[in-house]
Amino acid sequence: MKFKKVLMLGVLLGSMGLVACGGGGNNSKAGNSSAQAGKGPWTVSFDTNGGNETYEDQIVENKGTATDPGTPTKSDEKGTYTFLGWRDGGTVWSFKNSKVTKNTTLVANWLARYSVTYQNADGTQNGQVTYVDSGAALQAPDAPSAPAGQQFYGWMNTNNGGQIWNYENASLNKVMDDVVLKPLFVSNVTPQNFEAELCPDFLDEKWGPQGMKGTTYSGGQAGLGLIGLEELNAEGKNNLGSSGYYTVGEKHYSGYVQFLYIKGDTLTWELNSSAAAENVTLFMRLSAEYGTPDPETDEIKNTFNDEQFQVLVNGTALKYGTITLHNIVQTLIPYQDYLVSTTVSLNAGANVIQMKVNNSVDVTSAIHAAAPCIDCIKLYSPSTLTWPNETRSNIEG
Repeated sequence: MKFKKVLMLGVLLGSMGLVACGGGGNNSKAGNSSAQAGKGPWTVSFDTNGGNETYEDQIVENKGTATDPGTPTKSDEKGTYTFLGWRDGGTVWSFKNSKVTKNTTLVANWLARYSVTYQNADGTQNGQVTYVDSGAALQAPDAPSAPAGQQFYGWMNTNNGGQIWNYENASLNKVMDDVVLKPLFVSNVTPQNFEAELCPDFLDEKWGPQGMKGTTYSGGQAGLGLIGLEELNAEGKNNLGSSGYYTVGEKHYSGYVQFLYIKGDTLTWELNSSAAAENVTLFMRLSAEYGTPDPETDEIKNTFNDEQFQVLVNGTALKYGTITLHNIVQTLIPYQDYLVSTTVSLNAGANVIQMKVNNSVDVTSAIHAAAPCIDCIKLYSPSTLTWPNETRSNIEG
């Protein structure tokens, strides 16, 4: 009996020893066990995010550095991608300086590739879809022949509201999303422009003693403080592509409206039409100065739709879809045209066109509505339009 007890005790102790040795001899298990205590070592894994290679995990001591596994490659129907490095979430990883303090999965970051499609005016495709790197510039195709009674206005990106593509401006001629371009034709009449900075709303009593309110990082703007001016250069031009030129003293300026970052801010154009008009084409000329960084590309952009930023004609809100203003650099980007509608109806006599901020989206910690900066509206109408309450004193005093 004693022999059996001793034998059983020896087997039990031996099996316990085997368990203990087995646990201590496995690096990955030791790392996981110690990691639970917050001391490491840690496992670093690699996700190539669609790349062609597979990389083994690395075990790294606490606050140590991982080893660069090499440069992955990636190709698919869009072509060959450019590798931009590894990221831990939204943070760019440095194999020289980034310290490992937790189990980490590094994800390969690739320069996006986007499709470019050209269409005929009726929406049918007129060429093969091509793919380009994010930020690539496009070459302008030949202008198509306009139908009788119309003129070619430009190539419209139907994937971005009614954006009119600007091939001439380097900062605007960048592909930052899938692009579908088709020719836009407008009535063969002279466009009629009406400047946003000349609207009478800024000092209207309905906004309170200081006029219309806006927000900025400096604590806010009100009234005429929402109007911006840019001095023209010696050639009479400006970097923003805005219209509406003014002389103040001996200097010449172009004007625009910014800071419309509070729900309810509204600009009003009360226009008189010499006759009733149908199928009037309406454009708005927009820019931006604040936006939200894209978590994958870091590009700063401002996105809104026709519900969040309304364009109303005689009380009816028009549908223009969703607009994204790309490549925002915390200063005004150049203005560009966006088609609102080709089917606007105007009354003989009085008409009211309004732009209204209708959202409370926190674009940044200090910008509390998604809204563009506005240069002007532009109409192609067979009737003559006048603006009796245009307020030039907003600029010229």
